[in-house]
Amino acid sequence: MRQKNIIRIFSEPHELSILDRARYIVNNQSAISNYLGKFAWFLPDKTPVSLASKNELIQLFLDGIRKRIRRHTVLEEIPDDFFDNTSTVDGFYYSNKFDDETSFIYEVGGLIDGDNTESSLLIKNYSAMEHLTDFDSLRSFILMLVDLFDPSSIEVSEYSFYRGLMDLESDEYWFGWVSYFSKNIKLPQVPDEIMIERLPNGGKLLITTYETFNCSNSSHVRKAKLLVDLFRKENIKM
Repeated sequence: MRQKNIIRIFSEPHELSILDRARYIVNNQSAISNYLGKFAWFLPDKTPVSLASKNELIQLFLDGIRKRIRRHTVLEEIPDDFFDNTSTVDGFYYSNKFDDETSFIYEVGGLIDGDNTESSLLIKNYSAMEHLTDFDSLRSFILMLVDLFDPSSIEVSEYSFYRGLMDLESDEYWFGWVSYFSKNIKLPQVPDEIMIERLPNGGKLLITTYETFNCSNSSHVRKAKLLVDLFRKENIKM
């Protein structure tokens, strides 16, 4: 089994109908598929799907959203423009070997009845993709995600760091290899050992190493821990 790692992407809340939620998931995954040059994916029930058939896939996701809504409502008819408070969670798997392969899990939050839930994409076990083998390929992928999602933050971390060494909470930033913050997030003065790249959109990348991050490398871990300790000290959370 490969080393477990994760990319977390958070965006502003979306006020979307169930049809637009389905479109949001499929259209974003289609853009990612175009970037990766991979169009055959698997759904959580191991059904194979193709991103080349976007309209059919949107309808499939829409039907799934309706089924989940019916579990907590008495409505018999749920139109395409229906708004629901419950976040929509759906995803794609790189292959049907779920334990070892990459998964893309979307959660589409909303601004409904006072609910202010961020939308997110979790890319689990990203290193299982041959496209992300070094810093340069990861950086290019992150920049594509920034253009696609206009996110508030992106974190690239390792399971043994954020759950083992640091035991980070879900509302803390999961530092590790690379982190992106939009211009709307005020950052503290970071240690000189952390590399900062300023992007044209005003956002910043915080980089602990230009090598492939490894939790067995004490230097990599120490730099990531510097950021964790700094943000905890400044009480900076999501």
